[in-house]
Amino acid sequence: MSRITAPFSPEQVDALNQFQLGVSWCSPGHPVLCPHWGGSEDALDDDAPAGARITHGEQGGPLGVLVATASGWQCPHCDHSQNWAYGFMAQLAPQAFADDSTASFAALALRTQGQITDRQALLERIDGAIGAYKELFVSRFVRENQSDQESEPISRATTVVPFMLASLRRRRMELMGVRCAAGQAPVTDESWTRLSDAKPGDSTSVEALYHDENITNPLHDGFGCNAWIEIRRFYLGRILTIGAMPTHWRELVRLVL
Repeated sequence: MSRITAPFSPEQVDALNQFQLGVSWCSPGHPVLCPHWGGSEDALDDDAPAGARITHGEQGGPLGVLVATASGWQCPHCDHSQNWAYGFMAQLAPQAFADDSTASFAALALRTQGQITDRQALLERIDGAIGAYKELFVSRFVRENQSDQESEPISRATTVVPFMLASLRRRRMELMGVRCAAGQAPVTDESWTRLSDAKPGDSTSVEALYHDENITNPLHDGFGCNAWIEIRRFYLGRILTIGAMPTHWRELVRLVL
């Protein structure tokens, strides 16, 4: 079975992280786990007593799921790393679907062999994982800033987790009809309308797409994509919003296959 080795490309990082949580384009498989997922004496947090063992978290998958970074697999809970992965785990979306609609993205998601049967369920899994990794990031960030001594497991999480958050958010946006390649402006499919080209009907609730090239906070919904989506209402000729103005909109429709 072919292998790929680090450094991983940005596309491979996304594909590997999405594979880890069962939301990638390829068929599901067993994720790569940290061998210390049951606890390790050399992976203690600051508050653990001498000789104590800690248990790795789930964060949307099995215990000890590794996170893909440019330099290889990293464990957000201890110092374990790995520099290779099986090639099939990094399978990218088939080129034939490159210009297709959200409906085609959803149809292709059915390759998950019955584990996820519609686009909404796939989005819910992604949202659950994003929430779990955000919680892990916040808890480690707080500990890192409260601790008087450096702790590698704590600082490791704040470095590694953003990679997973970015990969999950890009997959989520892709399922919403917005391509967000790292370092590039988002590209929408035909389900989206540029606000400068046409406006929705008055008193209509829509999905509004925002774009900001300077998002560095991993907790921001646009981190990793430079774009995010909010549900907004169009009223008296404008979309009711606070702060940035959206660039695109589409009718608020729940697509289920």
